[in-house]
Amino acid sequence: MKFRDNRKRRLVVEAKYKKLQDDNKLNREDLYQVISYMYRLKAEYGVILYPANSEYIKTYEMNEESYGGKNALFIKYSMNIPMETPVYKEYTVRFLESEERMKNFFERELQLITEKMKMIT
Repeated sequence: MKFRDNRKRRLVVEAKYKKLQDDNKLNREDLYQVISYMYRLKAEYGVILYPANSEYIKTYEMNEESYGGKNALFIKYSMNIPMETPVYKEYTVRFLESEERMKNFFERELQLITEKMKMIT
């Protein structure tokens, strides 16, 4: 994905190549890893991507006392990875559709964040 460079706010994205634990629960160590990256890079936004059989999106507002302050967000995004496709071409098409949905989600999310920041300033 390509997003314009914005030096005032940083976005940390961590991609995992393992499934979520039961009931879409994040592994505590993975969560702490992203929060550590957010702190170290002074990022207001953190994202963790996981493969899954279906898409699952959850946005968490961070504690106001966290590094990012009251606007800090953490997004858990499970990307649908097609598991049962009879041929590779169908897998590729379905994967690209899933990727496009993910891209559209993050573009909309970043647009909402930008609009929110304009209202604050």
